[in-house]
Amino acid sequence: MVLNACAKKFSFEKGLFYVILFSLFMLPPFRLFPDYFLFRLEDVLFPLALLVVLDNKKNNVNPYSALLGAISIYVLFTILINHPYSTYRDFFEIYKVFKYIVFFLFFYHMIRKYEFKEYLRYLFYVVLAFNCFHYFNILGFNDIIEPFYVPDERLMFFGKNSAGDPATKRMMGTMSNPNNNGILFLFFAAIFAPSKQTFRKYDVVYFLSFLGLLLTQSRTGMVAFVVLTLLNIILNRLTYRKIFAQLICFVVIFIGINMVEFADIRLQKELSPGDKKALTKKSSEMDREDYIPASQYLTNVVEDDISERFFSGRIETWKMLWDMVLDKPVFGHGPWKEYYYGHKIYSENEYILILWRYGFAGLVLYLLMIVFPLIYYFNRMDIRRSAPYVLFVAVILITALMNNPINDQRILLMFAFMNGLFFTDVLSLNDHEKTAPDRE
Repeated sequence: MVLNACAKKFSFEKGLFYVILFSLFMLPPFRLFPDYFLFRLEDVLFPLALLVVLDNKKNNVNPYSALLGAISIYVLFTILINHPYSTYRDFFEIYKVFKYIVFFLFFYHMIRKYEFKEYLRYLFYVVLAFNCFHYFNILGFNDIIEPFYVPDERLMFFGKNSAGDPATKRMMGTMSNPNNNGILFLFFAAIFAPSKQTFRKYDVVYFLSFLGLLLTQSRTGMVAFVVLTLLNIILNRLTYRKIFAQLICFVVIFIGINMVEFADIRLQKELSPGDKKALTKKSSEMDREDYIPASQYLTNVVEDDISERFFSGRIETWKMLWDMVLDKPVFGHGPWKEYYYGHKIYSENEYILILWRYGFAGLVLYLLMIVFPLIYYFNRMDIRRSAPYVLFVAVILITALMNNPINDQRILLMFAFMNGLFFTDVLSLNDHEKTAPDRE
């Protein structure tokens, strides 16, 4: 009876672990009621994850958990001193931190018990297939499936510039915009980055992640990938032979993708004069609320006028937010979502967003949230085993310059997963275990 109960418990935990990972990478948000805010399956499964965390009490309390608890208290503090009668949306920022704590601990406990790398490898191929169906619009994919993931304003310009002419596509996949989709592929690149001990099947995922990143056309993502690759070479001390083989693969993939994009543009069916005129008119009439989501797709289409408007608008937004930061430099303005969304503010720089919301004290806490485990456990970690975590930390710090990665719920949970993996490795080493704990 005891064995049966344990087997059922392990089966439930493992199933929940795999379902949450599948939802994180593959499923769109949904509304429980019309005009209601969006939910994700991870939110629905959150209470179950919390029960698993409470049932696995060992190592729930650690310095990082304490730091995250302090961050949630600090967010509440900034709300109370600035807008004590804030709308419920402001308090969701506290929920996001609490949710991050729970999923960090949940992933930590699950990674200690269960194999995940093979599952992630298969899941990656599902993600890549989804993206390919979207990129090539196979079987009308962008008319049937992709609208559940991507706003109409972005799909309207997919494979076109603002004049309606064929242009380079920016693959958005399951992540709603190409920049976040690039971070998704960078997550897999960090997990499967080559080392001296990796299997070729994992190296394939790494190079296909690079291919996926190229199709998103995310420039910040490209910079992050270069840093990721160089860091991985240093951390894993790759041989010159392996480095050279990587360079050859990168060049072949880059040339291949450019050939595919060139052929794809040539083969795209041009819009009729009437449709092109309608699209041009719609783009010219877009107000800020509409053209910002569109330009987040078009920002890498060089000839696009919306992209130019968006870039100048981005600089203006940064200047406006910085001027407001100077009014409240220490503790900031709080989440203040009523103002933020009411004025259609899109910061596109997480450091400035955090400064505006939580001041310089909040920026320090934000940076600690990202790098504290690395600093605290630096002398107790195996740098090679912890390489995926170090690589993804670098990705977050770089992409935050032109995006808001931690502000995105899904990327936040990817980071929670990486921290769970890191703590599994570090604490198992501290327990004097030569290998990671046995996983079923």
